[in-house]
Amino acid sequence: MNVDGTNGLQAPPAEESGQSHAQKSLRLFCAIVALNVAGMLWLYVRTGTSSYIGVIMDFFLHAAIGGIVIYLAFRILFAFPFRTLDLLLIVLTLSLGLKVTLNMLQSLSVMGVIAPGFVSLEHAGGVFQACLFSASMLLAGGAMGLRHCVMLRLERRWPRALNVSCGMLALPAAAGLVTFPILILRDIVMPESAARITHVLAVLWLGSILVSLVNITNFLKTMTLESVIDARQKMP
Repeated sequence: MNVDGTNGLQAPPAEESGQSHAQKSLRLFCAIVALNVAGMLWLYVRTGTSSYIGVIMDFFLHAAIGGIVIYLAFRILFAFPFRTLDLLLIVLTLSLGLKVTLNMLQSLSVMGVIAPGFVSLEHAGGVFQACLFSASMLLAGGAMGLRHCVMLRLERRWPRALNVSCGMLALPAAAGLVTFPILILRDIVMPESAARITHVLAVLWLGSILVSLVNITNFLKTMTLESVIDARQKMP
């Protein structure tokens, strides 16, 4: 770590850095998604095996998949220069994301959507796969946020923090745009529900909209910038 708070990488110009790593990062992200899907398919295929054998098989398979996925996710993350505060923000968001994932699994288990007592040793493979998917998506989103910082030349502390955090929450926010309105309508239609939290869901929906707007705006800006760069390179 250098004195200036960077990760020791000499950042190339925004144009070169953003374009040279974009395709590589996309390939790594596709590999991460493929490995996560493979893990989920494995959980489905081995459903008929005994719980003891299933836990052992899950341990070895998910240890291998988890190591590869985390490695690829950090390869994407380290493709773009970051600062100490960026790294602290990524770690904090990652920790909160895993906590929310476990709480969500517990809530779905209580509601009967998934198997009762899902967050237990018997379903350790499924819990690990869910946390692995959540962590890899958050890290990939963090890399997208860092790419926006590089392409748009964001150097100030708070704009960088906003873009990195919004990048990490890109996928959850996109899911929230669809999920939260449905839950709000459910609370309105069924006012007798004991778990009525309409005001909390409304705040989360608003947050999802704001995060999505930031990400869409940054995405359009980087696309415009790349188009301008390509046009300049083609000029005689």
